Amino acid sequence: MAVVPSYQRDLSQNELSILANMVDRINHTALEARIYDLLWICCKPKNPSHAKCAIDLYTKDGIKPDTWRHNGKKEIERAFRLARQLNDIKRITKVENALIDSFNNDATDFVDIAYSLAELIENLNALKEHNLKIAERLENIGLSLKSKNQFKDAIRFFELSSRKYQKDSHEDRYVRTLVSSCRVICFRCRKPI
Repeated sequence: MAVVPSYQRDLSQNELSILANMVDRINHTALEARIYDLLWICCKPKNPSHAKCAIDLYTKDGIKPDTWRHNGKKEIERAFRLARQLNDIKRITKVENALIDSFNNDATDFVDIAYSLAELIENLNALKEHNLKIAERLENIGLSLKSKNQFKDAIRFFELSSRKYQKDSHEDRYVRTLVSSCRVICFRCRKPI
């Protein structure tokens, strides 16, 4: 027997109808998005416009580094998963463009979230055609971090870069970034390699 989430048991169809009637009067983007998402999940029969509204609201402000670490990453992830569930190519493309544009942004605050962006792209199995460029950028950021003695972060970037190279069948680069990661680890331990 499938387990029914508590929010589906707790909301009656009448309460869902009330939420649907008042959601447009809410002047808080994140709350409005979550209500549309809840309506998509709970209402029977499902109304695709609820999911589309949730996606549009989750992506309304794009990706901002100051909100990324709080809820932004979860909202973009949810938007992508909903768009994929609907097979809505336009909305999938919108989310993918926001992800790759933010990942490639050279502004310091975007470089700070580049690892998290690349990790999400990988977890979503999105933007496969960009694997090589993502791997190269991660490697370059890793090298920059290494030169600034930010070894722990450099290792993370090298390791993610190597996975991206491997997925794109660039074995030589895959091995090179793993070796770079090992060198940083050895350097941290003050043991030459």
